Amino acid sequence: MAHWFHRNPLKATLPQTFDALRTAARSGDANKLLTDMKLARDKLLNMLRVPEKKVEEMLEAADAYFSLLQGLITAVPGSKAEEPAAPKPEQAEGTEGTEAEAAPAPAPAGESKLRKLLLFKWTDTLHGKEASSSKDAQFEYVCMLFNLALWYTKHSAKVAGSESVSLKVDEAKEVFSTLRVAAGIFQFLEQSEVSKLAQPAAKTSDFDERILQACSMQCLAEAQEVTLARAMELKHKNSLVSSLSAETSKMFIVAADTLNSVDPILVAKWQKYLTLKSVIYK
Repeated sequence: MAHWFHRNPLKATLPQTFDALRTAARSGDANKLLTDMKLARDKLLNMLRVPEKKVEEMLEAADAYFSLLQGLITAVPGSKAEEPAAPKPEQAEGTEGTEAEAAPAPAPAGESKLRKLLLFKWTDTLHGKEASSSKDAQFEYVCMLFNLALWYTKHSAKVAGSESVSLKVDEAKEVFSTLRVAAGIFQFLEQSEVSKLAQPAAKTSDFDERILQACSMQCLAEAQEVTLARAMELKHKNSLVSSLSAETSKMFIVAADTLNSVDPILVAKWQKYLTLKSVIYK
């Protein structure tokens, strides 16, 4: 197995205090939840920078933050925000421009009224320090999920890059499983969560479907490398090794081809890595 990988950088973000919500917090418990949310976010961001962290520790930190963040995205079952919005009364003639017309629209059924009160800023991995911002807690959720998937890829690379000539069985299993988890997160973002954003994802952003598909397929191809390496180490039949190698090559080609319509200035290095890997296993 070739113990080297191309990895996009983590998304960067500005600090978030959640203080803008404290005016709506009417109890000590509510204020404590906001404090807990800030601490959980800071802890998760710090841990994401360390690929050596154990998977169990990362999952615990991610669960702690995401469980609190969901309170800003989804209405509590049985709350008024979960009830269907009342139909808007017809406007009488000659009342255009009144204060009633300018009233903000109610939150959609099932959506928390707190979802669009905080501004979140995040960079995109292909655009350097250029940041995107949105008053949408769902935007924060998908950005943090994307970073979590990237952490899994960096963790797998760290384990695979050990000094030993070949990976131990437990190490190989960990590399394989973490890459598959990363692929699953990228797929989950593309198929479920990005469509829920208040603003459509911009082209060539991290949530462009081409970028997410390339990330997912790259992870699956690299996981397949582990399977191939184990087959070679265990001296399986040449026909099986050849078949696995050809399949791995095709997966890298698919990932590279997914980026064909993306600006080469943004993905040239990434695409060359995928193409080279496909040639290695061809």
